[in-house]
Amino acid sequence: MQAAGPGNKAGSNQEAFDKLVSDYTAADQSSEIAVTAVREIPTKAIDQVDKAALLSEWENMKDTHDFFGMLRKHQVNRLDAVVLSEGRFSERIQKTALKDLLETAAKEHLPIMVFAGSRGNIQIHQGKIQTIRVMDNWLNILDPDFNMHLREDLIDTAWIVKKPTTDGVVTAIEVFDKNKEMIVQFFGLRKPGIPELEKWRTLVDSLPRQ
Repeated sequence: MQAAGPGNKAGSNQEAFDKLVSDYTAADQSSEIAVTAVREIPTKAIDQVDKAALLSEWENMKDTHDFFGMLRKHQVNRLDAVVLSEGRFSERIQKTALKDLLETAAKEHLPIMVFAGSRGNIQIHQGKIQTIRVMDNWLNILDPDFNMHLREDLIDTAWIVKKPTTDGVVTAIEVFDKNKEMIVQFFGLRKPGIPELEKWRTLVDSLPRQ
């Protein structure tokens, strides 16, 4: 490591940094980029899906990640799969239940997981939450280390969704917009090999159904 000098923080290596920039600088430095539209995965209309086959495979899942392969195999949209499983693996809840969910989790110091993202990236928060605030149409988590801002007026449906695994049933709250896109998911905090928290199941069971 070279010693600190003018404009050079202690312990930094300007030469190494310059080489890193040189090695990985793109030749094209224009301010615009051309992108290709993402190819949509083909899905069937909900009435064309083999419901019995779908639910049979759902019942035999060993891991929550098996769900993605199941959707692709049956060419079914995620929300359509949830709708087809209603009464067996899913239940519709009131959209206002999300506020109850978060406020109770905060009050009971119940650690949760929050999944939010887009096609290219998923952000995951794990841990306890503290401050829940509603401002106009926004349902917010306002914590020092985590913020979430959810537009309640853009929520079309919210569901309890259960997936069998080798560690027992994993219960999620899945929230969708009118375009059948998932907005956010909530889980009780868990790790592979460990069953989900009973307090999470109790909280989910208490939510008002649609």
